[in-house]
Amino acid sequence: MIYLGILIFNWLEEIIKKKSIVFPMLCLLYLAWLGGAPDPVTTLDYASYEANYNSMFSLTYNSRFEWAYLSLAKMAYLSGMTYEQFRLILVFGIFIILLVVVRRFTNNMAFFVGTFAMFPFFNEIVQIRSFAMYTLILLAASFLIHVNKRNIIISALIIFLSAGFHSSGYFYFIFIAIRLLMHKHIKINSIIIMVSLISSVALMLTGSTSVGQNIAKIIGILNKNTNATENILSNFVGGGSALTTILSMIALYTLLVILSKKMEVHIYKLTENNSYIAGKVESLMSLIYSGMLSLPLLLISDQYQRFPRFGLETVIIMAALYFEHNIRIFDRLKGMLISLVFVLILSVIFYGIPNSQMAQSIPFLAHLKF
Repeated sequence: MIYLGILIFNWLEEIIKKKSIVFPMLCLLYLAWLGGAPDPVTTLDYASYEANYNSMFSLTYNSRFEWAYLSLAKMAYLSGMTYEQFRLILVFGIFIILLVVVRRFTNNMAFFVGTFAMFPFFNEIVQIRSFAMYTLILLAASFLIHVNKRNIIISALIIFLSAGFHSSGYFYFIFIAIRLLMHKHIKINSIIIMVSLISSVALMLTGSTSVGQNIAKIIGILNKNTNATENILSNFVGGGSALTTILSMIALYTLLVILSKKMEVHIYKLTENNSYIAGKVESLMSLIYSGMLSLPLLLISDQYQRFPRFGLETVIIMAALYFEHNIRIFDRLKGMLISLVFVLILSVIFYGIPNSQMAQSIPFLAHLKF
């Protein structure tokens, strides 16, 4: 029942607009514990991660996992840790970085924690490598609040490190390019939306298998890992959700990009074009636009839904930044109700309907059912 308390009290704190950091921070650490020490039986992917960990030093071992994750896992194994201990430490480390990153963008932790706990928390604690990857991407984005050569280099190095946890991190080098264009005040929002939608239609009409195969080859070359290539070919090329689900993701993401653009304009007005706040907004929008460019990949496989999902996490931080500033309580309540509706829709789309495997695992992950 602690999980329900996290939802209720963080949303109440957001309504009364207290600027507490301690309570949301403790809530985020509790979520880290839920993700780090779940029930192995009811947690998707747990068994495969554990089996991989326990077989790392066998003679026949050949992993599809990336170098950074494997390096940490091998260090933990050699130090005598069980997989349970390694996972707990890793997840706590990810959440601590997430806490630091969100604080670099906004003081409004209550909104972020209350929203994140509903969506996309349950996806992330199942797919811990991709969660580690995107948390590092957010860290990279926080360095480009101020754009200079030093921060560009740091951001690029962090993105490279993120790809060591999940190969999809390489995609986010495009974020740096978008951020630099925004820093030069080049208007790119309409162009990105049009490129994304036209590419989606083109893939839908012409097929996408060859594109997926080329992506697999590129990732294989970057990782120097043939197992990674085979994994992409088997899981990230063809198949997946019904077209209606994919189109729902594309339509909803497009709508949220438009709303994010409106939040951007309002934040500029509320803060009187404060350059530091503007840097935060532009860095977040660059990540959101990166997610927009990823939408055509959904036509290759629904496994690529992690990209728009990560973009939606960034929208949550953007909304937290928006609600942080002096907005009338009626407008704040209205905005939060709209946010709640969107979060519920996102949960249905990304977690699945109640009888899906992911949805059925949620009560166990949240300790609502034992």
